[in-house]
Amino acid sequence: MSEFNSAKFLTEVEDLHLNILLKREMSRDTLMLTLLRRYGMRPGELLSLRPCDLNPSGKSMLIKGLKGSRSRELPLSDVMWDWLYAESQKCPDPEMRVFNICLRRLQGIWEWWRPVKKPLRSLRHTFAVEMCIRTKDIHLVRNLLGHKNINNTLIYLDYVQSQDDFRKALVG
Repeated sequence: MSEFNSAKFLTEVEDLHLNILLKREMSRDTLMLTLLRRYGMRPGELLSLRPCDLNPSGKSMLIKGLKGSRSRELPLSDVMWDWLYAESQKCPDPEMRVFNICLRRLQGIWEWWRPVKKPLRSLRHTFAVEMCIRTKDIHLVRNLLGHKNINNTLIYLDYVQSQDDFRKALVG
């Protein structure tokens, strides 16, 4: 396994810059990037999302696990629900994909919006690191990411703890 470091996720300043950029307009492209960042979805999971995967009564979305991961249902904020639901209503068939583009096009959208030269998967890593810092609950992070193997999730906790230890050494 490769070493996990800050080159693989957005720093606080980079994330803030991205949020400012994405809030400038409410478009399909900014919706996709916002979903990837706020919910830790894999690009393939986002692109396979269909209107029938949305649950209006629970204002949630069913993420079908890819790459051997678990499927999971994630609740959405009211704003995100309204935005995603409106986009899903543009599909003539509930079995069609909400975002009918290819991965290469999604990567191109990221390259247009990204605040720094980091890969699209840095949005998922940023989500995971943020959740580890906020909750310190590795099982919650594992479930949110859809990991079957806890070892895949531990890299985030290990990184967060190593940064905490480094900060304590500087102060102490």
